[in-house]
Amino acid sequence: MYANIKSQGYGLTSVTAEGTRGNVKVVIMVIKRKNKEKILEIIRELSPNTFISIQQIQSVTGGRFPFESKMRYDLLKRLKKK
Repeated sequence: MYANIKSQGYGLTSVTAEGTRGNVKVVIMVIKRKNKEKILEIIRELSPNTFISIQQIQSVTGGRFPFESKMRYDLLKRLKKK
């Protein structure tokens, strides 16, 4: 699942934790709302019983967002130069 998500340009952080039934992986992602359904679809397809918690954040700095964000930024930058 991690490789599939990373190959689409999304960043994630994985932490090993202890759940009620033993060791589990906690995956933390910060994504844009418009990408939520796409990410959920990938996760449900690859691991249907995954526990998912969605939270709203106020701000974020650093990290990695999908390639499209950089492409859009580059396009805007080029348009401003004209």
